[in-house]
Amino acid sequence: MKILPFISLLFLSAIAYTQEDFKGIAEETCACIQKKDLSTATKKSIEVALGLCMFEVIQARNIEVDLNDGDAMRKFGEKVGMQMAPICPDIFSKLMDDAAQPKTAIATETVGGVIKSIEEKEFLFITLKDEAGREVRLVWLRHVEGADSYLSDYKKLIGKKVILSYQNFELFNAKAKGYFSYKMLTALKLE
Repeated sequence: MKILPFISLLFLSAIAYTQEDFKGIAEETCACIQKKDLSTATKKSIEVALGLCMFEVIQARNIEVDLNDGDAMRKFGEKVGMQMAPICPDIFSKLMDDAAQPKTAIATETVGGVIKSIEEKEFLFITLKDEAGREVRLVWLRHVEGADSYLSDYKKLIGKKVILSYQNFELFNAKAKGYFSYKMLTALKLE
């Protein structure tokens, strides 16, 4: 019977560690987002920036999160968000204040060419050879319009002539310990 209080204590300390872990992630995510100029940001761009900052922190801390489990990712984000609200309330007030935000969208650019390779890492990296012979590298981070039929076998895109739409984002690369510009793939159209 003496084992029950010991197990309870272990369980409670695991919960406390988890809460502290979420608080640490929240603090680092707030520090990241507060470095960004969000004065003209839209609600959507703030949400994207928050997600990218959280992703940077997760990578830097080597936390295992199943990116294919949307429900688990949502719950993880909610737990971190609950810890973030009192730490950086100004960010959350910007998210709630829809009327005061300008409705400018993040610039989307396009590039055409032939898909040369697709590299599987934590995300997919697509290398495209454009009409001028330059190689352009894009990262597939989220839903890509026009690519649903290739989700199960995206390697079929290699050698295809396409027009790719993308947005430029600055992300923290934990291995290189710095911020780098990435072209985030948003749409794919076969030519």
